[in-house]
Amino acid sequence: MASLVLGIAGSAIGPSIFGAGFSLFGASITGAEIGGAIGTLIGTELDNLIAPGTHIARTSPRLTDINIQASLEGAPIPRVYGRVRVAGQLLWATQFKETIVKSQQNGGGKGGQGVTIDETDYKYSISFAVGLCAGVVTKIGRVWADGNLIDISQFTTRFYPGDEAQTFDPLIVEVEGGGNTPAYRGLSYIVFEDMDLTNFGNRIPQLNFEIIRSLSANNPDALENRLGGVALIPGAGEFVYATEVVTADNGQGTTTPQNAHNASGVADYTASLDELQALAPNVSAVSLVVGWFGDDLRCGETLIKPGVEIAKKDTYPEIWKVDGVARNAA
Repeated sequence: MASLVLGIAGSAIGPSIFGAGFSLFGASITGAEIGGAIGTLIGTELDNLIAPGTHIARTSPRLTDINIQASLEGAPIPRVYGRVRVAGQLLWATQFKETIVKSQQNGGGKGGQGVTIDETDYKYSISFAVGLCAGVVTKIGRVWADGNLIDISQFTTRFYPGDEAQTFDPLIVEVEGGGNTPAYRGLSYIVFEDMDLTNFGNRIPQLNFEIIRSLSANNPDALENRLGGVALIPGAGEFVYATEVVTADNGQGTTTPQNAHNASGVADYTASLDELQALAPNVSAVSLVVGWFGDDLRCGETLIKPGVEIAKKDTYPEIWKVDGVARNAA
């Protein structure tokens, strides 16, 4: 403020002190310009003495209430067969948990005087249970939050398949007490513990679940229960049978998974075997089909070789190689 006031005052009294001005290196400088510059310089020094730095406090929005999914009393409980996408019903939820995150940033300024910014952010999380369907469920497949596919392995969850022997959830017991906690026997449900709501607008997202329930759960003569071995396909692909996720550098500072195209965040091979075990529990042998490539349509002339999709690709943590043949030679 002092620099502004003294700059104006210097411009007013400059002509009486320095006259009309003078010429310097071919440029004409007026007395008002000289007086204004001197006044601004003195005012800046006074500002620095009075307030050495600028301090700004910022606070993010804070919740006074939380919007949660509707829980309708008397809503029908679906009975699922095969593979069905359901929304479920909110069975139970805690109060939202508030976490205060404070940080401080120092910005630059003229004369070495910095601007200090205090940031106060509020993060929210909540624990809740969602009822899915009646009867015993084989497994949960994909999960969507607000219409977007998510990996629930990033959250702390507990899945109850819906049998008559399932026990009480320990978190619900801890919050509600043993005498007030149902086991929801005969109802399949899932519990999310301390779910971070930052990416969902500080509310429980609209969740949808792909429920997988084998049609042969109670039929020992059903095809799924009689299967003893299967062939695993497709066999064409650079890392289709890798047991860990392999990524490739796309040249833009990020990586792209080569063999993880499922909601579980694991290798496709691992996800496929997990689902196979769940749906066909008596399978004891799996034949791996491997795709090779020939360079001629005539059986007597063709040479069988391994092949790659792209001749140059940086992959981690595994690199492509078959029987000593590297990618650039395939």
